[in-house]
Amino acid sequence: MRPVKCAKRTCAVRPDPDQIQKEAAHTQTREQAVIQRGGEKRGSVRSHGRRKRRMRRREGERGRRGRREDAAKTMEEEEEEEEEEEEEEEEEEEMMEERGGRRGRD
Repeated sequence: MRPVKCAKRTCAVRPDPDQIQKEAAHTQTREQAVIQRGGEKRGSVRSHGRRKRRMRRREGERGRRGRREDAAKTMEEEEEEEEEEEEEEEEEEEMMEERGGRRGRD
């Protein structure tokens, strides 16, 4: 146990066990805190990825802008958007397959 400072000087007196427990309760790594509160929240670097946004769109969990856009859109526009997204995803998958194929041949 490291020495605890008192009013006059540094002495080798241990604090009471209750105080030690209180201090220990507040020591937590960032990773543990993130896990405890259920993942990264708004504003973090990991919450702004392209994949994450797509996942949110699929789940229907959009931000403020998304709700406004939904209110303004018609069903036809939404269907067109979904088709475009699916095409983009297919293109990306094809690109990934091509890259994988090239690496395999080398």
